[in-house]
Amino acid sequence: MLNVKRLAGEQDLTTATSPYARKSSHTFHIDLLECLTDAVLSADKHLFSLKKFDIIVATGFKEVHLSPLAENSKAAASASFRLLQPGPSQPVPGRRQRLDP
Repeated sequence: MLNVKRLAGEQDLTTATSPYARKSSHTFHIDLLECLTDAVLSADKHLFSLKKFDIIVATGFKEVHLSPLAENSKAAASASFRLLQPGPSQPVPGRRQRLDP
């Protein structure tokens, strides 16, 4: 299952508490954030310049601020980012899984 959210305008993003981000020692989770317009991402006192169609891959976002740089406010208001969260958590690559009978 894939959860897809469209985010418009400026956003404060935290996915670490999302049910899609539940982790254990045997699973991992990734979030994908696609920029649909040029933008600035602010995280941990650092600024990152993003171009349209850039994709950020993370194990979760915590206290991230997203600001679209769209010249056209209508374009920024419609959809600035797309957050994709594959779920449920996937097995950790290279780790053996115990199969219950």
